[in-house]
Amino acid sequence: MKHRSILLIFACLLLMGTLASAGTPEQAGTLKPPAEPSFLAPAQKSPGCSDSELPSFNPAPMQKTSLCGPCSESICVGRTSGSVCKTVGTRIYKCLNVYANFCSDGSWECQCWNGPIP
Repeated sequence: MKHRSILLIFACLLLMGTLASAGTPEQAGTLKPPAEPSFLAPAQKSPGCSDSELPSFNPAPMQKTSLCGPCSESICVGRTSGSVCKTVGTRIYKCLNVYANFCSDGSWECQCWNGPIP
C-alpha cells in the first residue's frame, strides 16, 4: 500500500510540473505561430520509387458474375445467386455457390442449398 501512495504522489508532482511549464507565458508582446506537427508534413519518398505504381495482375483477374453458370445444378442454371430454387415444407432452398467453384466461363457453380455453408 505504501508503494502505491508514493507512486500516486510522484505522478501528481509530474503532472503539476507539466501543467506549470505549459502555463508560463513567453516573452511579452511576441506570439509565435504554432509549429506544424510532423505528421502533417509531406511524406518522404523512398529512393527508386515512382509517384504512382499500381500492382500488375498476372494473369488478369477473371470477371465473375453472380449468375449461376451452365455447370450448376440444372434447377439453378441461369438464375442469380441467392434466388429460391425450391421449398420442401418449411425449408427454403437457394441457389448458392457453396464450394466457391466456378464454371469455365467464369460464372458461379451453384447448388440448390439449404443449411449452413461448409
